[in-house]
Amino acid sequence: SASVYGSNTKLPLEEDDPKNVLSHYAASKLLGENYMNVYNVTFDLPVTIVRYSNVYGYGQSPRNPYCGVLGKFVHNALTGAPLKVFGDGEQTRDYTFIEDALTATILAAVHPKGLGETYNIGTSVETSVNKLVDLIGAMGISSSVEYVPERDIDNIRRRVISVSKIQKELGWYPGYNINKGLDETIKWYKTTL
Repeated sequence: SASVYGSNTKLPLEEDDPKNVLSHYAASKLLGENYMNVYNVTFDLPVTIVRYSNVYGYGQSPRNPYCGVLGKFVHNALTGAPLKVFGDGEQTRDYTFIEDALTATILAAVHPKGLGETYNIGTSVETSVNKLVDLIGAMGISSSVEYVPERDIDNIRRRVISVSKIQKELGWYPGYNINKGLDETIKWYKTTL
């Protein structure tokens, strides 16, 4: 998970950049990476590490506490519930559509050059929470927006990752920009209501 980078002023984040773990979630992800590397060295187990950045799309339940902001916003907009924005909404993330996450993961797992490597999986595009609100409204579904105080866990202002390594080494490029992915997400959520 890209959460292992924590809050970092150097953007976009690359695979070799320092880790800055700021949450239990990020700590568990980095621990998993360390275990995988130990198994690779100790038992010659072939591993590939992928770090996803804010995956969204079909299959996310808005009732799941780990459902991302994009899924919650789409569900709330379709059901008439307010879009709850923590802080000023200018915090940014690199949103990755599920299809891109899947194709990159499979490629990294089966490509011979991927073994023993770590790859960021995202779009290398920064999108603010306020921009998400605008995009959802532009797609014909809108709801009221409720700005509420930031939470203690909202400690990362900006995050965008570089996908240049996986592009250069494996030839993978994201196929979904935020507009195309959001359109697919909205279509899927409409089928669940």
